[in-house]
Amino acid sequence: MANKMKFRGASALTLTALLLTATSLLPLQSASAAISASDLKYETDIDTFYNKGFVKAAESWTKATASASKKLGIKSAKYLTWQKAYIKVLNSFIATTTPILGLTGTDGFATSHPLLIKAITDYTAALKYEKNYFSKKTAVSKAQLKAIDGKYAISSNELSLWLTAYQADFDLVNILAPTTFPSIEFSASIDSSTSIISLSALLVDTSSFDQAKLHILSYDAEWYDGSLTVAPITSHLDIVDTSKPGSFSLTGVQAGGTYIIKVRANNAGGDGVWSDPISSTVTTK
Repeated sequence: MANKMKFRGASALTLTALLLTATSLLPLQSASAAISASDLKYETDIDTFYNKGFVKAAESWTKATASASKKLGIKSAKYLTWQKAYIKVLNSFIATTTPILGLTGTDGFATSHPLLIKAITDYTAALKYEKNYFSKKTAVSKAQLKAIDGKYAISSNELSLWLTAYQADFDLVNILAPTTFPSIEFSASIDSSTSIISLSALLVDTSSFDQAKLHILSYDAEWYDGSLTVAPITSHLDIVDTSKPGSFSLTGVQAGGTYIIKVRANNAGGDGVWSDPISSTVTTK
């Protein structure tokens, strides 16, 4: 999850600016980064314009809006000094949105980019709306503060939605084929009506392999009867729901026989590495 930096709006409402961190943008578990030039540039621009521009400006805004001078009233000299400085802060904050709005989406970030543009567009409007009221030589009313807060609340929620979508896009853009594989748990069953025995291999997540995080699309399996020197029986399994473990089954095995399986996981990055061969001797009760 990305870290969150809290800052304050025009009144007492606490808003949230979402800060992307290095830890939240690493390639997925057991995968290698392979990224197009356009997607890499997009990620770099997000870091430059959002992390180092927009979020840094939000920090200055936080400090300025929390100043005690803000509460002194329109007739106070300290308030007027604060007001002048605050308008500069708002102008600087607004300026950071321009390069973000100028970004062009890429194929890899096609889902999240429109959400970013919507969020920053609305945030810019909220900043300009606040600037309009604080630029006047009259006190900002409670109703106006409430309206300002409402606009920030909407755009902050939109930023949250964008961050979730951006992280999902980032994960897919920065992934290659898995370099690890699932653990395998065997079980045998017998059809009481036909006496045919089946051997099942359940694919289980491990500390280095997570089916959902790796966005696994399918598995391949090779079954061997007794020895790796024989021709394998091949099988393919498509994954529809990554929250549910996959399973292969070999029908017609013999009680007391030894069977070997190798599996590999596949995702949008390509075919993964084959697992070590694992054997099971069939026993039935």
